[in-house]
Amino acid sequence: GTTAVADMYDFPATMGEELRRLGMRGRINRVGLSFVPGRLEEAAAFTRDWNRAASGDVLADLCVHSEYLADEKFCRALAEVNDSELHRPLHVHVSETVREHEECLARHGCTPAAFLAGCGLFEHGGYAAHCVQCTDDDFRLLAAKGVALVHNPTSNLKLGSGFARIDRAKELGVNIALGTDGCASNDNLDMFEEMHLASLVPKGAARDPTVLSAWDVIDMATVNGAKALGLNAGEIAVGRVADFAVVELDRLHLLPRLELPNLIVHSMHASDVVMTIAGGEIVYDRARYPQGFEPAMLAEAKARLLAAVGRIGL
Repeated sequence: GTTAVADMYDFPATMGEELRRLGMRGRINRVGLSFVPGRLEEAAAFTRDWNRAASGDVLADLCVHSEYLADEKFCRALAEVNDSELHRPLHVHVSETVREHEECLARHGCTPAAFLAGCGLFEHGGYAAHCVQCTDDDFRLLAAKGVALVHNPTSNLKLGSGFARIDRAKELGVNIALGTDGCASNDNLDMFEEMHLASLVPKGAARDPTVLSAWDVIDMATVNGAKALGLNAGEIAVGRVADFAVVELDRLHLLPRLELPNLIVHSMHASDVVMTIAGGEIVYDRARYPQGFEPAMLAEAKARLLAAVGRIGL
């Protein structure tokens, strides 16, 4: 059911080429890490060169991994390059853990969000993953700078990081999008599961079943995510790119079909998707791949894993 992704870390060109090949949309980057010699120049060059040659809606964005892996000199230099020639939004991890948040306060006398803004990295907007420990002032800052909060409930719960106050961030005007984080801290990358958790945990924490409607959560997974990445997609409307998923409703766990938004958020799974359309083109059809993966792709994945790490229960 996924038609577009924002991916941070290594092999951005490979990721970008695969997204183009599949006809999907995406935002890629060379992750900014101040302890890697030459990374500033490399990241800036990748962003510049990729976007000059870009075809389709796969673009390179600015990126620093986080405040704790990018020092002030690096951040300010990257912001200067961005202001002068790149003009791209920032992809970054922000206040994922208590330790990260408190150590930034000790180092800089301000929160990670305030530090990044002070370095000039939010001048072209962006999207900040996690934001679990963000304060109300942080949320106001993100809203003012046009920086979306990318909520990653599975990852935050699995790692014991806590849970972002998305209901409060929404009240303060922050665009809330929904993400999965990487495979190492999520495992299945099922966006329907992310919607389910994003809906339930705030209700339990507030002891209020009315916190976040099903439509609020669906927006986080669709139109808000598209807005965060600057995509002309996310909803079925005149002038929007034709990105959507087709689901099979005739399943036992989806009966009775009394309220569709509730079914989407609280009952559906990725396995209910029968077709994914990106830009009006079919990029996934369960009729062609009844096991969810083309057999050749599954065989190649197993062979690569065996070569990399030995036999690990495939």
